[in-house]
Amino acid sequence: MTDTAAGPRTPWHLWVVGILALLWCAAGAYTFFMAQQGRLPNIDPEEAAYYANLRIWQIALLGVNTIGGVVAALLLLLRNKLSMWLFAVSVLGIIVINTAELITGDSRMLVDRGALIATPVIFAIAVLLVVYASAMKKRGVLR
Repeated sequence: MTDTAAGPRTPWHLWVVGILALLWCAAGAYTFFMAQQGRLPNIDPEEAAYYANLRIWQIALLGVNTIGGVVAALLLLLRNKLSMWLFAVSVLGIIVINTAELITGDSRMLVDRGALIATPVIFAIAVLLVVYASAMKKRGVLR
């Protein structure tokens, strides 16, 4: 990677991570919005009931998290340092909503093995995206 007048060149891995992040976040947004509308194909009745019974603050926070992730991935591809902050906000949102659901007993992790596995995986990927974007910011790749 060589430096230019506009800063360091875009490393190849930024494209890989950015595109994978965009696909990952877009899939999450699609799943959430389709399930919220009751139009997600092949959804089991318990999961459909979970989405149907979400409180308005949960819907708003999940919407912000999913759309925020898509925007953060796009900003990463555009080499914008705001991507790091949006990824961080998504991590915070994941913590808030999952903690609240565990406290109230509404968490799918309490009744569904798939959710018990998927939720920590989603969290770990979100944290890794923050770490990656932060590293790219420190290297001067993100402006």
